[in-house]
Amino acid sequence: RQAPKPSRRGCPQAGIAAHGVAGAVAYTCVSTAWYSAGVALALRGLPPPAARPELASTPPGGLLRLALGRVAKAYALAFAASQLSTPWRAAAAAALVPFVSLFLSRTRRLLGASSLLPVALLALAAAVGLFTAAMAALIAREVALLRSLPASEPQPPEAGGA
Repeated sequence: RQAPKPSRRGCPQAGIAAHGVAGAVAYTCVSTAWYSAGVALALRGLPPPAARPELASTPPGGLLRLALGRVAKAYALAFAASQLSTPWRAAAAAALVPFVSLFLSRTRRLLGASSLLPVALLALAAAVGLFTAAMAALIAREVALLRSLPASEPQPPEAGGA
């Protein structure tokens, strides 16, 4: 006897899965937009990096490492917020399913594909490409921000009273 499958009833993604390939593509598109916008907004909310003397002499790789750290923090905030927004993202994806389905079927006919799978993979690859481009732009913005910070002068140690 096989163990019964766990019920996905009440799970927001269960309705999306019922829509098959179009549901998966729609949910991916909504998540791509969510994370791209969420990381951008979270970066705006992070406190600006403070001017530090070592920034003036930091090689480009060091600035990139600092920028990646800031983007990673922003991504973590967007991820945490995404856990709260799952029902709304699933609802948005469900609302997009008819449009995505129409897009996939028209693109399938245009490309002469025998099934929706190659078209869906192409759409998913486009979503990955857009997300990668958005993250690259945000990282480049952070590097430029770090590069534009004024170099602060090293502060002499305070003399202790003796």
